[in-house]
Amino acid sequence: MPTVVLHIGAYKTGTTSVQAGLAAHATELAEAGVGFPGGGARAQERAVRGLLAHLRGDSAASRAPWDALVAQAVQWTGPVAIISCEFLSTANEDAVRHVMQAFSPHPLRVVLGARDVARVLPAQWQESLQGADGRTWTLSQYADGAMTRSIAQDEAARHFWRRHHWARILQRWSSSESSSSVRLVTVPPAGAPPAELWHRFGDACGVPLLHTLPVPTVRNESLGAESAELVRQLNGVLAGRDAGFSTAELKGVLAQRVLVARRSHETRIAFPPHHHDRAVVLTRRVLRQLRASEVPVVGRLRDLLPAPPEPEASWRDPAHTAPSTMLQTARAAIQALAALPPQQTPPAAAPTLDHALDVLLELLEARRRESAPDSA
Repeated sequence: MPTVVLHIGAYKTGTTSVQAGLAAHATELAEAGVGFPGGGARAQERAVRGLLAHLRGDSAASRAPWDALVAQAVQWTGPVAIISCEFLSTANEDAVRHVMQAFSPHPLRVVLGARDVARVLPAQWQESLQGADGRTWTLSQYADGAMTRSIAQDEAARHFWRRHHWARILQRWSSSESSSSVRLVTVPPAGAPPAELWHRFGDACGVPLLHTLPVPTVRNESLGAESAELVRQLNGVLAGRDAGFSTAELKGVLAQRVLVARRSHETRIAFPPHHHDRAVVLTRRVLRQLRASEVPVVGRLRDLLPAPPEPEASWRDPAHTAPSTMLQTARAAIQALAALPPQQTPPAAAPTLDHALDVLLELLEARRRESAPDSA
């Protein structure tokens, strides 16, 4: 009877890198009795997404891929089977109960990654711009909500803490009604050896073999400040029109295939320094809850305390980027997007930022039409 390890995220804590490592070393892991069922991380994500939608009452959602994934996990002949999907970190209590019951009576180990607020909040903000909802809040608005308002009062606070209140997430996944156990893995601080998170994940899963396997190099790359602001402004334009594509397509094509390549030439997105002291207070509050819960920790809880901030004078909200810089960013994005196969004829240089935003959306819509199945 295998132990099923549920790696539930959290968002922006190296989940993509861990999943890439599990896929890259699937053969070596399987030979050691460690399974990664379902055909990989994308297939596991589809299965979890379908289950959660089904439990929300979506009649179009199918739970069949989830049932198949569960069957493969519990039928694994080795000692450990790993399922990794960050969507599980935001599952409500009913969904958590359903997932736990699906694996009963097999032993279940839940692993949650945690990253300090000062690093994860900017990453989560830009991820919210690229998500299915296509948020339009600025970094200042997002940070102000998360740091100074309650989840009952503010949507940004709800959005952030639903994904990163580690104690509450683990409380949902801790149940005396099942044979589950939970582990918290802290993401190492900036400057730590690249292998450290990979090794900590292996220790949390009970798979020491990961210490001997090469460190995964795939990452979910972040955007620079100017590119993130471009996506935010595109979301604002999309919100006012009936476009032929979703904001998620902005991430799949424009953000991850075009704008990510510009990051080394752009301003780094940083946590607002004026919120540093508040972030420390809130973090210490959550750490007290974690210590009281006696959840086993792999890594060091002090890794979750925000590092000293950058000087206030050097910080800038991406929303305050100069209009001329934004126009240059948009023009460069237009040229790079047109050059992606199938290549499109680059339009003339857009005279204004508003015009450039329209051109970008037109190019994305044209790509979507060309890739759509022939209705005839």
